[in-house]
Amino acid sequence: MNIIKVSNYHGDNDASNSQVFRNDCNDKQQQITFSGSRAHHHNVVAERSTQTVVRWARTLLLLRAAIPWPVMAELKLWPLTLQHAVYLWNIIPNQQANYHLSN
Repeated sequence: MNIIKVSNYHGDNDASNSQVFRNDCNDKQQQITFSGSRAHHHNVVAERSTQTVVRWARTLLLLRAAIPWPVMAELKLWPLTLQHAVYLWNIIPNQQANYHLSN
């Protein structure tokens, strides 16, 4: 079993800026850096992944509404739809995660 050691965190200037989190990082000899306010371009991969997953979830929900079932797409299905889109994102090979399909 491989053990991965986290050496650096990069996040938004939000809850990860708490003193408790900073103390924990110091105890584990980990560094933390923050993006500037409204600087989404600092974490392009994560922002793009989130955008893709939300679009997939929206599409899944709209597809459900297009199929003539007795119960049409309801907003209460959004959390389940989003969870399924995240599941699909995690299992489908993609370039950003450096997954390669073997020939």
